[in-house]
Amino acid sequence: MPPSPLCSPTRAAILTGRSAARIGITAPVCHQPEEVLASSVDRSGSPELPARPVRSVTRLATTYRTIALALKEAGYATAHFGKWHLGPEPYSPLQHGFDVDLPHWPGPGPSGGYLAPWKFKNFAARSPGEPIEARMATEAVR
Repeated sequence: MPPSPLCSPTRAAILTGRSAARIGITAPVCHQPEEVLASSVDRSGSPELPARPVRSVTRLATTYRTIALALKEAGYATAHFGKWHLGPEPYSPLQHGFDVDLPHWPGPGPSGGYLAPWKFKNFAARSPGEPIEARMATEAVR
């Protein structure tokens, strides 16, 4: 069972082996421009609410040990393909132990859609209408 029904909290939990709540990434907000590295509770919430909203962390801090770092220490090459959504540089997969990151996009989903042409910098489609899943599979095999 995933730690969350949301992409960023689940991804952070799987990469670090920690719960999403412990990391503080509890919402898919890591594409937001504001860098928040510590979660906080909204103290000004309504007294009628049974719970107060929590402000989510917006970046996976590079201080966390990830599965990619553990694999690299064991001599493996590591690669990340597809959606990251845990923060842009300096919080990208390359700073979390991955040797390769394609398409190196920090956003919430494919830039331009799932079918080519995409709008990724330095990751052009080979043909119009190429599915991004097929391209990621080809790159992973390569």
